[in-house]
Amino acid sequence: MSRTPHSVMIADIGYGNCKTILLTQAPEGIVERRWMIPSVVVQTRENLSSLGSSNIRKIQVGGTDIYFGPDILDELGGTQSGMRGAGSHYFESSTYRNLVIANLCESGLAVIDELVLTLPLDYYETAAKELKALRGQYEWQENGIFKTTTVVNVSVQPQALGALIHYRVLNANVGFEKSTRAVLDFGGGTLNFLVAQGYAGKKLRSGHVDYGVRSMWEDMAKEISRQIQASGRVAKFENVALIENAARSGRDYVSTAFGDFEMASLLKQTHSRLVEKVTEAARKMGDVSDILEIVLCGGGAAYIEPAVREVFPVQKIVCLPEPFFANANGFAMLSRKQMAGRELAHAE
Repeated sequence: MSRTPHSVMIADIGYGNCKTILLTQAPEGIVERRWMIPSVVVQTRENLSSLGSSNIRKIQVGGTDIYFGPDILDELGGTQSGMRGAGSHYFESSTYRNLVIANLCESGLAVIDELVLTLPLDYYETAAKELKALRGQYEWQENGIFKTTTVVNVSVQPQALGALIHYRVLNANVGFEKSTRAVLDFGGGTLNFLVAQGYAGKKLRSGHVDYGVRSMWEDMAKEISRQIQASGRVAKFENVALIENAARSGRDYVSTAFGDFEMASLLKQTHSRLVEKVTEAARKMGDVSDILEIVLCGGGAAYIEPAVREVFPVQKIVCLPEPFFANANGFAMLSRKQMAGRELAHAE
């Protein structure tokens, strides 16, 4: 940054959810806001069940209606949309750009000095240049009122670097730069992993496995189907959104037309599958004997932790607090220092 920013937005837009932290300068100091919305935007009102939630916003971009917000999945009535069905180049999609606009709208600011976007390491190099071009002025209408936000600068960062910064700030251990650890980010669409010595990522030992929390919900739906059919009924359960909503709400059961199914039992059935996917990630890392710690983050961190402990019995397992926001938190910590005119130690 050429000057101290007065506003920084960190947007970690993943397959499943968009996690955003907004930092602004105020007379009393740096003020922080954070929010999380599903990575789903809807352009047709008919796709929504009622649009009765106050947690859904409607804006017009270029004459097209866009609906987004925390309750968008509930209003979709069990259907899925947006980035949850996108491929590896999701950052090139119109949904990604609309989610950027949705977050700018949510900020309520006329100017964002620095927009920090995060990407999985696999796509960071190819997409960084393209996403930096997202700076400029954005226009939309809401409730008939014309609004704009200008993004002065865009920086693109590897997601796992944020988790490493977060880890480093919370664990001021000696020898961080010389020790090797792996970050496992179990997100909505993929299990991303980064092997790094200090902050230096080892590209050939990093990557992803095509299995995320969404895949886990689908495996749980198959288990529900199996239990239904074992009871003598001919039916197939495919409403994955019911499972996701039960998990998001902290409910002990998934309530369906075929009865209630215990979440703990369903999760237990996914364990062998999670072990299989973590083992696949470990195999791609190569010789893991030099890895001192495994740092867990992402919305599915709690689900995958038992499998990680089984696959990595020797390494210390560190679960970052607020795993959904772990990547964004790291860059927010760094941005706070920059906004205050100070550098974060060892975070070059």
